[in-house]
Amino acid sequence: NLLSEKIVQRFGEIRAYIVNVSQKTLTNQLREMEADGLLTRMVFAEVPPRVEYTITEKGRSLIPILLLMCDWGYENMGDRYTLLRPECD
Repeated sequence: NLLSEKIVQRFGEIRAYIVNVSQKTLTNQLREMEADGLLTRMVFAEVPPRVEYTITEKGRSLIPILLLMCDWGYENMGDRYTLLRPECD
């Protein structure tokens, strides 16, 4: 999964991984995850601006649960949707 693969992710990397998401929606979701303590956000005073996200320990604790939900979805819902990624991890 995206945030556990690397320690730090830039906004553009996250957006490229998640298809069909608007910049506004992704920004709002990342802000909510930051407010919930799942991610930390670091802004660098550069031109162009650089923003990096890091998953927290609290966020990492959700990974096993999310992987189980992903597996369940593939097993039980895969015939109803086009799967963009045939694996959960």
